[in-house]
Amino acid sequence: MNSFLRCLSCHAVYAINEPIWKCACGGLLDIEVDFSRTKQWEIVKFPGLWKYLPFIPLPDKSIIITLGEGQTPIIRYLYKNQEILIKQEQLFPTGSYKDRGAAVMISAIRAMGIRSVVEDSSGNAGCSVAAYCAKAGIDCSIYVPASTSPAKLMQISAYGARVVKVEGTREDTARMVLSAASQNYYASHSWNPFFFQGTKTFAYEVWEQTEGKLPDAIILPVGNGTLFLGVYKGFHDLLSMGLIEKIPRMVGVQASLCAPLSHWEKLDLGGIPIDVNTIAEGIAIQKPVRGAQIIEALHQTHGMILEVEEDEIEMALRLAVEQGFFVEPTGVVGLAGTIQYLKRFPEVGKVLTAFTGHGLKSPEKILSVLSH
Repeated sequence: MNSFLRCLSCHAVYAINEPIWKCACGGLLDIEVDFSRTKQWEIVKFPGLWKYLPFIPLPDKSIIITLGEGQTPIIRYLYKNQEILIKQEQLFPTGSYKDRGAAVMISAIRAMGIRSVVEDSSGNAGCSVAAYCAKAGIDCSIYVPASTSPAKLMQISAYGARVVKVEGTREDTARMVLSAASQNYYASHSWNPFFFQGTKTFAYEVWEQTEGKLPDAIILPVGNGTLFLGVYKGFHDLLSMGLIEKIPRMVGVQASLCAPLSHWEKLDLGGIPIDVNTIAEGIAIQKPVRGAQIIEALHQTHGMILEVEEDEIEMALRLAVEQGFFVEPTGVVGLAGTIQYLKRFPEVGKVLTAFTGHGLKSPEKILSVLSH
């Protein structure tokens, strides 16, 4: 399996072990993998997502940083006589699916000999990167919006990372960390291409867990698209290897207060009125870095973007806790979108979504919702 880094702007090519997070032209990097010589599905006897190591490009596959992540269960949830498959991504070591990406990205960073990184996050990615950096012995600074949930800030600090609070929006935090990234390696969950090589394992697991009988639609929350794009990449891998005939319809869900991608047909994410004061803080992204890639994934799978109102998110949260699932507000956005999708397309076949973050990430927001 040959793999290399390619710039999405100028198409420059770099070796997979090049210690860079963006192209010399400033463009985003992606990892291209050649599966033409892959004749069969090959897994190894490693726990969790690392069973897929043969399909995960890394600078050195002998260096793996793991906390036992992966292989989250899929449960069947019945909503008004319609079955919804829910993958429980809140059950990761740090409480969110971001551990998929962080495990692979930090493994790559450790293999390249990098000893200090910076990252920006609304919370969950920062928790994941801080945890895996702690395991790898890598110095870590996490830039976060000052409004980030206290539980997430505590978790990041507990792992020994430096927390840098930034006043303003999520985009203000991103701008601040880019300045720091001029002197430090940027372990970004949106810029760094290795992160998506971790989140793509979600698709591998779904394919195995459903015994190849894939859902008709995959419905996921979208902020910067780290899970959405990773899942698309994973299914694209399976398609390239001839293991599936087509990729399921990819449906992204955004909070209506911050839904720039719902205007994706205009191909213009600028000038759209956006209010980031949504309870779904984890996807309150005004300008997704990889917006063009998300749009392409929607085109390729005949997908769509759904907007959910705050009361739809709150209803989904109540439905989750009533069934014993303690999930943060952002973590139920996929369920809220799935319910809306089923109302719009009642004859649709099998659908799958995910709980993306544990309720202990944001107990104060949950208490606020449940108390009124």
